[in-house]
Amino acid sequence: PKLELAIEQRKPSKYTDYVWERAIISALLQKYQQAERDLDELLSGHSMGTSREAELQTLKAFCLYKTGRSKEACQYLEQALALEPERTQALLLKARILLDESRLEDALQCSNDARAILRKVDFDRYLAVGASEPVRLRGAIYAQMNKPVRALADFRMAELIDNQKGIESFSRLSAAERLASAGSTAQALELLNIEINGLEQKLAKAKSLAKSPKKRG
Repeated sequence: PKLELAIEQRKPSKYTDYVWERAIISALLQKYQQAERDLDELLSGHSMGTSREAELQTLKAFCLYKTGRSKEACQYLEQALALEPERTQALLLKARILLDESRLEDALQCSNDARAILRKVDFDRYLAVGASEPVRLRGAIYAQMNKPVRALADFRMAELIDNQKGIESFSRLSAAERLASAGSTAQALELLNIEINGLEQKLAKAKSLAKSPKKRG
């Protein structure tokens, strides 16, 4: 109802805020066409400042990438980075597209650039702003470059960063898959064994708790 009212009244600040929020929610719900319509409307409107415009273009690029239009996505990413060269989301998405295209050296440079930008902040904030993403992405690039030792080191480092943030790592299986697809079976097995051992420990703990007698109130 608030969105409809804002549209009806055409108050620029409220209207653009609601459309921007709807674009983000649509993208999160994988409703990329709806998100693109909202983003196109916002990008064709009045100037909203360099940072916001770069943010809009990055999200537009993400929607294009998720719907198989990587070439168009790159055009929006270049525009975003021209406005804001240190926008890490744009650099990481560009790195993913370059990785898909097997342009590994260029992908590695983008990933390293994003990591360098994130490291400019203090260490506590570094752990809190998705610092594991460029490290994990670099690991995927190294896997494709047939550098399994470096890839495994980055995957483990990304897991360590997630653990520092209090987030249980969910990336071991995808990392193992990346390594295995690049022919690095020994390193893939190492990650899988860690995952299996962790699951076995959790299962043993769950069985122990299930067998323990309940305390009477």
